[in-house]
Amino acid sequence: MKWVKFDIEGCISGSIRFDLTPAERSVWYELILLAGKSRNPGIVQASSEIAYPRQFIANQLRISKSLLNSTIRKCQDEGRLVVDKSGIHITNWSRYQSDSERLKKYPKYPLDPMPKPIPKKPYPNSQTKPTIAYMEGVPRDRVWE
Repeated sequence: MKWVKFDIEGCISGSIRFDLTPAERSVWYELILLAGKSRNPGIVQASSEIAYPRQFIANQLRISKSLLNSTIRKCQDEGRLVVDKSGIHITNWSRYQSDSERLKKYPKYPLDPMPKPIPKKPYPNSQTKPTIAYMEGVPRDRVWE
């Protein structure tokens, strides 16, 4: 599952509130979602070098092509996105969608739920020297044969 972040205060009280109509805001947020779903996060595109046709995007979002075009035009004028032959690039994507702040609070991933076995070693008090697998995190006095 992929996620995108939205700045609550920016969405409610920021310039997007008065720069875009409610319909255009909806399109803007959905462009962000499409950019988050992309193989190249931050870019709405069909492949690494090919943009989706505008009509395809409008159909995906179930909106008119004219609403999509007016939203893109306004967002370009405001510096929110850049359009080129490879797609629609959301400006400052890495800055706003960075995980660095969130991940600072957590241990390094992935967490290992099971201790890893240590290679078998000879048992020190045995004549026959059977081998025992010691486990990380398990006290040495607890032995399984």
